[in-house]
Amino acid sequence: MRQDIVRSIGPRRRGGRLLVAGALAAMGWSTAGPLPWSIAQAPGPDLFAKQPETPEELWSAIDYLSRTGQGKQAVPFLDAFSKAEVDDATLLKLRDEHGAGSFLRLSDDPATRPFAAPLSQKLADAARRTAADPQRIQKYIPAKLMGKITTAKTE
Repeated sequence: MRQDIVRSIGPRRRGGRLLVAGALAAMGWSTAGPLPWSIAQAPGPDLFAKQPETPEELWSAIDYLSRTGQGKQAVPFLDAFSKAEVDDATLLKLRDEHGAGSFLRLSDDPATRPFAAPLSQKLADAARRTAADPQRIQKYIPAKLMGKITTAKTE
């Protein structure tokens, strides 16, 4: 019985391969010329539901346009974002939502490259100020001390 199973799995016939190759060749020769290839462009800012106004909306538009290779169209939004006084909390929120790569991606396109270093530096300064904020640190010290006191009592 085992031999019957092995024999039924034997090598494939060449006729099937030739038939498939012939059918594919016939389909290729039946076209009048080269197939028309179209390269789709992602929608730009003209299709936004509304013009971005807040820093969050501006950065979402900037990130979208830079990800889709439309750096030249992102420049007006970058100008508006750079002129806006964006606080540290908003910058860090944007970094958390869109990732630090969205700031670094600006250096990939020649049109947005002048904005990359200043905005990355602004983001780094905001992170440094937030990390060194004494009030922020003070919130964690009592919790850490309480954890050590309770673990010392239980030992």
